[in-house]
Amino acid sequence: MRELALALTLAGCATTRSVNAEPELIVEARPRYEDIGVTGPVAMRVGIDPAGRVSDVRVLTSPGSGLGGLAREAMKDFLFRPALVAGRPISSRMTYRITFCSYDCGDPPPQPDALSHSDVVATIEPRLPAIDACIAAQVPPIPHGIMTLVWFVRADGAVHGVSVEGASLAPVLAQCLAAEAKTWRFRAHELEDTEPLSFPIVF
Repeated sequence: MRELALALTLAGCATTRSVNAEPELIVEARPRYEDIGVTGPVAMRVGIDPAGRVSDVRVLTSPGSGLGGLAREAMKDFLFRPALVAGRPISSRMTYRITFCSYDCGDPPPQPDALSHSDVVATIEPRLPAIDACIAAQVPPIPHGIMTLVWFVRADGAVHGVSVEGASLAPVLAQCLAAEAKTWRFRAHELEDTEPLSFPIVF
């Protein structure tokens, strides 16, 4: 049996100049498995809390015969170094795959290409000056607060479904931030995420 993690997500609270770090696996647990003639991968969406513990698990795909349940139970005993924003641990989500084999799996099969946490950070970082410009353009200056950009990414890398949490604090700023996010273009990839990505902005 061979496990392979696929990183995906960006979440938490930070300034626009923060440095982000992905969750890192430090303890894994092997599912109880007897050869029942059914093999294959179980893909799961995993929540990780600020302490690095698995907080929730949702099975995305499974070959059946109870393998999804075995994988889900094993994930509860995994431990991660949590994702970091500005050096502080945060809750995060990732996609993780466990492959069941009736023999030594050897090299894992090719994984579906997914948008990674690093891909998201690499796209947003060059756009931080534009976000700062939205904040600086507010006249008169707005009071301090926090808004969170929320969006989805299609498989071709295009952004859609943009919204701004906390927009009532400064509606004009929220419009500027949403317009900026709609211009973002991420790397094309095979798996279209069904959960939104988010990026908090402190002003």
